[in-house]
Amino acid sequence: GDFTMDRLSWVNEELLFGEKPCIQQRGVRLYDGENKTSFDSGTLRLTSHRIVWDDEDQEGRTLSLPHALVQSLSESAATFTKSAKIVIHLHSAPSQRDPGPFVASTFNYIRLSYKKGGQAEFYDRYRQELAKRSWEIPAEPEKESGKTAATTSRMRAGIVGIERTMAEKKRRTDKQLSQAFQDLDALMDKVCFCEIFPL
Repeated sequence: GDFTMDRLSWVNEELLFGEKPCIQQRGVRLYDGENKTSFDSGTLRLTSHRIVWDDEDQEGRTLSLPHALVQSLSESAATFTKSAKIVIHLHSAPSQRDPGPFVASTFNYIRLSYKKGGQAEFYDRYRQELAKRSWEIPAEPEKESGKTAATTSRMRAGIVGIERTMAEKKRRTDKQLSQAFQDLDALMDKVCFCEIFPL
């Protein structure tokens, strides 16, 4: 059968390599199909690679659903008695997967209930990220190249700084030498004057 909540896995909140944060919304409840779960109120984060649900009451109770498992999205508007929801229709679970809160489910979808609003914007951004398929693109080591560029920039700035300092030292030295020679010339003139006209 199709299992859905078993596709959510326990994770920490660290970003994956190449993953970029997009948007987050507080007060989101997870439903396994039509059934309420104990995942009652959490902060839902959308990234380029997955959604991450983080319990607002229990620290370390964090779940992840990769975009690769999402077949399609739909939404249901809020009514007087019900919050707006995003419905995530899912592919079959992979044979190799990380441990999660459920072993099996009778549903092939999960629902996200937005108790504090924000569903419409989240839905639009979620669709955009799914369309990009960023998780399929091999991640470039951007952080490394960025770090290298920053290091090069700092080194260049350092070299420029050293050059400036050396130029300033040379200027001061030249000025001091020039002053010293002027003083020496004045002293020599005085010596010559004294020899010609003894006091």
